[in-house]
Amino acid sequence: DFIAADLTDRDALGSLFEEHDYDVVFHTASLFDYFAEEETLRAVNVDGARNIATAAAEAGVDHFVHFSTLGVLGEAGFDEPKDEDAPYNPHNRYCESKVEQEQTLESLATEHGLPLTIVRPAPIYGPGNRYGVFHIPLVVAKLGFAPVFRIYPRSKQLVFPSIHVEDLC
Repeated sequence: DFIAADLTDRDALGSLFEEHDYDVVFHTASLFDYFAEEETLRAVNVDGARNIATAAAEAGVDHFVHFSTLGVLGEAGFDEPKDEDAPYNPHNRYCESKVEQEQTLESLATEHGLPLTIVRPAPIYGPGNRYGVFHIPLVVAKLGFAPVFRIYPRSKQLVFPSIHVEDLC
C-alpha cells in the first residue's frame, strides 16, 4: 500500500508505523536534484532520513536498508571499483547531502541499535526514468546514434557506471 508522508515532518511519520508491523524498511526517498539548494537537500535527504529512521527504530523495525549513491565516493566506477571503506569524495551538493545522510544514519543506527545496510548503486536506468542517466539512451533513441569523443589518455576516456533497475532489485 502506498502511504503518502512528508519526511521532513517528524511528528507525522510515527503514524506510518502505528497500523502496520514492518520487519524491514527500504528507504529510497531522497531529493535527487543536482540544482537544488543546499538547505533543501539537507532538509529532505539528511533530516528526512533521520526522521524516518528514528520512527522505524522507535517502532522496533528489525532492519533499515538505505539507498545512497555511488557518487559519495566521487568518480567511483569510472576507472576501477572502490570498496566500501573507500574515503568519501563527493563532487556536488547532492552527493554531499548523501554523505551527510549516510553519516547521520550510521550514528542513529548505533544510538538506537537499529541494524542498518547502506546500498550505493551507480546511476539507475530503466522504465519510467526521466532524469540523470536517462538522457544518454534518449539521445541514442532520438538520433539513432550517440556522439562519442575520444579522449587521451585512455584513463580519461568517457565511461559511465550505471545499473538497470531490475538488476538493482
